[in-house]
Amino acid sequence: MQGRIGWTLLSGLLVVGLSSCSTMKGWVGWDGEKEAAQTAETPTAVAGTEDYKAELDKTVRRFIEAATRKEDADRQRVAGRKPHFYKEYVQYPGGPGGFDVAIRETESRSAPYVADVTIEKLRFATRLHPSREAAHTDARFLRNTGTETLTYEYRNGRWTRVGSLFVADKTEENINGEWVPCQETVEQALATEEPKGWFGRQWSRFTGRGR
Repeated sequence: MQGRIGWTLLSGLLVVGLSSCSTMKGWVGWDGEKEAAQTAETPTAVAGTEDYKAELDKTVRRFIEAATRKEDADRQRVAGRKPHFYKEYVQYPGGPGGFDVAIRETESRSAPYVADVTIEKLRFATRLHPSREAAHTDARFLRNTGTETLTYEYRNGRWTRVGSLFVADKTEENINGEWVPCQETVEQALATEEPKGWFGRQWSRFTGRGR
């Protein structure tokens, strides 16, 4: 009788032991699957990098396309403030895809990436006028050929333009339907957009404008 009871207890212990081993194996298997899943997610980070680069490409293309659509309206729009009024419009000869991008990482958590976008640009602008009416009637545009640099910051999952700088290589005037170099010094509006926020303050210090 005691032998039968002992055998029953031994069998019960074996069953519990096997169950425990099975449970432990299940835990090990779950950890292994979790590790495998984490390993499989590694390429996703790379894909994310490509995503924000692709998003910048879309953002710049939309900017160029919008400027192209506004060209006719801008020919008639008077800009500036007293005592400097003028008209201007722009063209991007390279089209929506004609630009170069340089992205760099920063130590800022709010803006981990900064990008400089370089675009060939034609800027057409009139001379400066003392009144809005005089600028409105002026249809003689001068052509500035140069390069524009747009600066973007990556904030909250999207690219935000924080500044732009246009540097003209030459200025031409249209004489008898042909663009020729200007023979006189012409006073025109500065084709520069002041950067905004913290970046603007840093840029001002860099250029000396904040001194």
